[in-house]
Amino acid sequence: MSSALADWKGCPRCGQPLALHDATDDVHVTCAACGFLHYDNPAPATVVLILDDQDRLLLIRRAVNPYAGEWDTPGGFLTPGESAEDCARREVREELGCDIVDLVPLGTFPSRYGDGGRWTIGIAFTAKLAAGATIALDPEESLEHAWTALDAIPHLAFPDGRDAVAALIAARD
Repeated sequence: MSSALADWKGCPRCGQPLALHDATDDVHVTCAACGFLHYDNPAPATVVLILDDQDRLLLIRRAVNPYAGEWDTPGGFLTPGESAEDCARREVREELGCDIVDLVPLGTFPSRYGDGGRWTIGIAFTAKLAAGATIALDPEESLEHAWTALDAIPHLAFPDGRDAVAALIAARD
């Protein structure tokens, strides 16, 4: 069982036991007592590939789990009512302390948030830092940053980031 719903024991509405339905492409839980129904849909998140004029990618080293200490791209989970574009801008401001420009959609990439964690769908963008931007990392989010050549990208923490970088490189070939 790969669904996080397998850990759900009681209905969040009435507390009665839940039934897990685990078909390959249709995982959900139901409550016979109150009719509650919840699907294991992926959580939307952004992946922001920030490039400089030398075609280097900005990476950050994660300060938090999952995968603390590993390299990652800026980005994060959408909040209710937020567009993916607004999320990308907000997350970069939170993580790097600066703004981005030239935000261009790259694609979408399925992933997991940690080993056995929740499924996500990474909505990837390319971008550039705004003119005159100075990076000021939030130490609760990131330990350090580095500009890295596309042919020297280290292992990235999450599959959506790795797949987005691979798609970026493939699109340039």
